[in-house]
Amino acid sequence: MTVETIKNWRELNPLGWSGLVTDEDLFTSPEWLRIEEEPVGPWHSKDRAYLAAVGPRGAEAGLIALLFDESVTEPLCRTDLYVAGLDPALDQDALSRDLLPCVMAGGWFNSRVLLAPGLSGGARRQAVESLVAAAEDFAADSSAGSIAFSCVGAQQHELRSVLTDAGYLALPTGPRHVMSVGWDEYAGYLGSLRSRQRLRVRKEHQRILDSDVSTRVERMDGSNVADVARLARAVEGKYEMDATSDQLEEWFRAIAAAPIPNVLFTADRKGARCASTLWLSRGRHLYGFHSGADYELSDGLPTYFETAYRMPMDYACASAGSIGVLEYGVDSDRAKLNRGSTALDQYVYLKATSPEVQRRLEAGLTRSSTVTG
Repeated sequence: MTVETIKNWRELNPLGWSGLVTDEDLFTSPEWLRIEEEPVGPWHSKDRAYLAAVGPRGAEAGLIALLFDESVTEPLCRTDLYVAGLDPALDQDALSRDLLPCVMAGGWFNSRVLLAPGLSGGARRQAVESLVAAAEDFAADSSAGSIAFSCVGAQQHELRSVLTDAGYLALPTGPRHVMSVGWDEYAGYLGSLRSRQRLRVRKEHQRILDSDVSTRVERMDGSNVADVARLARAVEGKYEMDATSDQLEEWFRAIAAAPIPNVLFTADRKGARCASTLWLSRGRHLYGFHSGADYELSDGLPTYFETAYRMPMDYACASAGSIGVLEYGVDSDRAKLNRGSTALDQYVYLKATSPEVQRRLEAGLTRSSTVTG
């Protein structure tokens, strides 16, 4: 088994990369990586390496590594911002100086090493070790100050073991929320909720029915992408994110043009769009990608909950089994749990490329911030 470094998504499929990608791995698929390579959007990486452990029959394992600097403001892509959020007493300027640029390995969603089905236990461990080492080499060659696996699931025992043995610091992050779709109609989903949750969900929907809001299911394309970006920018602004309307629109246009099925759940009021949620599909998984809202036009109506929860679940239940899981990602834990999500624990694994910085980092973070590898 040898490790190859690929720089262009077009070179992945001849190696059999797509055979490593499961329904849970949309953001490490060639279809998504073609978007990552375009100089668009708010999270554009400065460089990248697709690392493949190649055997006689092609790729047996894969790992993506993306290089980010201070031009990106998303903590999932910036180790310095993530660490600063854990302990406000730490010096932000020093963290940026020590940890940037940084390499994010495994993707910013469900970070993992992709492994070929049927790969034996010993070969699996060897592949994971080889690819983690190759990602560290990429970080060193890029003069990165740190490398992180930002969303490692608790069930990724092999990867967590390798990262712990390699000296990574394990830190907490929010759980990944999923909803399994086990019903052929929305009433079945409602019946699965506890009575208080069911009452809340019904009241939210009734408020929409009693209002002048109309809803639709669409596909995002050139005809509506500007509205999607406008509403997304309003949400970004509410949470003090720096993405501009132009960045979001060019990003969404690239996504709409990619061979990734999408679905858009929308709400209109007074002749204008007041809310939408964009979902992307891989296999039987539907990923909640971005929400948008015109808060003034929505005027306190639960348009977000309608487009983010009721409509996607109704759509999934009516899919005749073609959608099995709704992926809700991180954050808003209470809202998601109240609507029946399952929270999957995950962790950030972080390593400074300088041993001295790593020692300072470990000493600076409180003991309660670390977890057992």
